[in-house]
Amino acid sequence: MEAWRQAAAELGISASVGKGLAQPALTGTVGGIPVRIDTYTQRSGNSNTTYTRYRVGNEVAKELFGGNDLSFETRSRFNSRYADTSVRWQGQVKSVSDTGSGIEAVVTVASVNEDLYGNTDIGVIVENPSGPPPVVGATVTVVGKLSTTTS
Repeated sequence: MEAWRQAAAELGISASVGKGLAQPALTGTVGGIPVRIDTYTQRSGNSNTTYTRYRVGNEVAKELFGGNDLSFETRSRFNSRYADTSVRWQGQVKSVSDTGSGIEAVVTVASVNEDLYGNTDIGVIVENPSGPPPVVGATVTVVGKLSTTTS
């Protein structure tokens, strides 16, 4: 575990200690891109091989939205692993609306192909973006912190 803590300190991300059967993991943002580093063991016959897995950008979206988890499970995972993480994502503006108290833009930052629902775009909601309102279809860079989700 000490090696994981040292790697986390060098990368400026968080280390979590595995509890029970859970393995330790590193999560955070490196160069503005959300990352998760953990290990998993693959069994084949009488042998086991442990691999280190790096999940970056779209892989985070797949982890959160690409499975069969219920919404409260996804929300809990997001809030515990990614809330308050600084991000710098590039994506395409899907919609822009005036909420009465400001501008809200939805930016597609990833796409997940899931057996049950097919291809699903993952969007972030940007409240009161700086500068002029973004144009639908434009490629933009979203910079900020992820907020906890309640819905």
